Amino acid sequence: NKGSSKSPGNSGTVVRYNLSQNDGTNSLGKQVEWKKRIGELFHVAGPVEGAEIYNNLFYLPAGKDIPIYFSDWGGWPREIRIRNNVFYVEQGAKLSFWTDQEKIKNTLWEANCYFGEFEKLPQDPRGIALDPLLADPGKGATGFDSLAGYMLKPGSPLIGKGLVLPEHGGRDFWGNQLG
Repeated sequence: NKGSSKSPGNSGTVVRYNLSQNDGTNSLGKQVEWKKRIGELFHVAGPVEGAEIYNNLFYLPAGKDIPIYFSDWGGWPREIRIRNNVFYVEQGAKLSFWTDQEKIKNTLWEANCYFGEFEKLPQDPRGIALDPLLADPGKGATGFDSLAGYMLKPGSPLIGKGLVLPEHGGRDFWGNQLG
């Protein structure tokens, strides 16, 4: 939707096991209102309730200055859970978190990994601010095999640190069985 009508909202959306590389420019190339940035890594708008965003990896290359944005569109998002994600920001890029924290109710950031430069980092008491030791990030191309650079290297500080989530889908991004 290009924002031409009020959102009726949604409930219980699950976003999991995605790999986002170089995202952040919308299809119109439209300038957004905050600091003349283009696009956003993701945008949760309107009366979204109970969404789960987990076990994803978001990669930003050098030169990007991209926000994650929560906004009002006929109601504010609430009870959003953002857990077990990796936010990997290359040197020379920046990821910002834009929202009115008072208006998004009960949003939980938990056990995410934040590597690189961030602005307005959300409160995440179980968050990890270390290099996740990815094999060779930023090299994804066409085809699943090109994504091997996003696998964790042995000795990664993330191994064994994620939350065990109910109804996790049974397998991870790579097809490995989850316990």
